Amino acid sequence: MDKVSRLSVGIPMLSVVTWRWGSVYGVEFINKMRSMLSRHLRLPHLLYCITDDPTGLDEGIIPIPIWPANGLGRCRRLRIFDEKVGNIFGERILQLDIDCVIVGDITPLVDRAEPLVMWRSVPAVRYIKNLQKLEPNAEDGIGPYNTSMLLMNAGVFPELWSDYTKDPDKVETAAKKAGLWISLYSSSATNVHPLPDRDDDQAVISLYAKPLNPPVWLEKDGVYKWGRRGFADRTKLPENARIVFFNGSLPGNRLGNKACEVPDWIKEHWR
Repeated sequence: MDKVSRLSVGIPMLSVVTWRWGSVYGVEFINKMRSMLSRHLRLPHLLYCITDDPTGLDEGIIPIPIWPANGLGRCRRLRIFDEKVGNIFGERILQLDIDCVIVGDITPLVDRAEPLVMWRSVPAVRYIKNLQKLEPNAEDGIGPYNTSMLLMNAGVFPELWSDYTKDPDKVETAAKKAGLWISLYSSSATNVHPLPDRDDDQAVISLYAKPLNPPVWLEKDGVYKWGRRGFADRTKLPENARIVFFNGSLPGNRLGNKACEVPDWIKEHWR
């Protein structure tokens, strides 16, 4: 369905919501996001940036002042589930982390009507808590939902934000007991570690989303994490890739503490 026909039947404008605060990511991450969306999202949309510094944002990007952390750290992003966000962004929201490269048409990923769709970046191994060991994990196997990319109706989880702000320790404890407060980055047991308190919103959202079993995006849909599973060769873009996410910013800026040459596919698409 093209832009004109969607608007004529009253389908709500899609609000793409991004976040930027602090000094790790430069304003170019937001401006290049706008450019990539203009090439690869064939739906009427507005781009919002929740930020502590709107300086340098390109025209057409709508800045939203970020709220105080109030001790919540990265988990303040959970406010996207506040039932009142519809007053800011409208009915339909696509949240994207800015440490990504859009390499193909993402319209088929987001032109859908379900109230909630999430990305699951499923690790190649899973941690068996009661046995305290790792075992192989299928692409559609055990793994947390990832807030780097989610499509939602405003207010889809009206209780999440209120529950968390009322008693974050209670919610985090529940996430830990459910085995959702663990980060897996490789098959090495030494890299299985608990996530810092107040620093992983995906564990909390997984706690609320898991009972609903929402539809998900996986690698087979073209949603990848760089260096993981089907993207083990970081220099070669998978044929079906549409969008690629990173742990941290892009090579040439910061990738953990490791220097990394910028692959040609990033040079081609991150602009």
